[in-house]
Amino acid sequence: MGAGREQVTPYLSSELKEVIGRAYPIFAVPAPEFIGVCTDCCMDPGLARRMLGTPVETITLDQIQEWYGAAKQSNLPLSFVYWHLPRTLDFLAQGKEIADVGNEIAFQHFSDDALVPLWPTEQRALFEAFACALIDARLELKYPELDTTLCMIAKSGIDIQIVLDRLTQAHPLRLAKAILADSSLGLSMLGRNAFWKNSPSREIVRSWVQDAGIADRLMQWGLTQDDETAEVIWQAVDLIP
Repeated sequence: MGAGREQVTPYLSSELKEVIGRAYPIFAVPAPEFIGVCTDCCMDPGLARRMLGTPVETITLDQIQEWYGAAKQSNLPLSFVYWHLPRTLDFLAQGKEIADVGNEIAFQHFSDDALVPLWPTEQRALFEAFACALIDARLELKYPELDTTLCMIAKSGIDIQIVLDRLTQAHPLRLAKAILADSSLGLSMLGRNAFWKNSPSREIVRSWVQDAGIADRLMQWGLTQDDETAEVIWQAVDLIP
């Protein structure tokens, strides 16, 4: 590679790349003996054996998508979650769609119960760092899909306020553009898509929009900007319930 040329990275941000680099050793456990999903009529048994017999960091996106497309057998043991999770985080950090029904199920597919609160401090801190880095990086995308991302993270059982605090720190114009971009796709405002059903974090997210004064913060900043920038702010504010 020529001098001065930046190495191409698949990750959405350098912060996410660093977090993923730490995830593999922090969650390192031996491969489980079973794949954790239905192999009778959902996932091909041969594919399941190949996944279990290969280093987790070489599992492909297609294989991960096949796994998410199969019915899970039950709430999976922690050892299985630790084995599978780094590769899931890796693909999410690259902005990939890992489940046909939506990335909202990324962590719920491991267990219907909250995962993160049961973990030791090191693993929990890594996941929190990933969640904050992901929401920050997605603000830079053409279509951030903020509600999808927040819902996915919340279903892990993480204290969602940690991620909302990170979002509160976002530059007003970045946040406004993200709201407008998601609206242009017909995506729900924060805390309002159907996957939030039965999530205790749903009301926390919906209340945060009001309690953090997001609309007022955007308007106050918009008053100090040029007309073009201010118009972006006003359009975003109009979408905030």
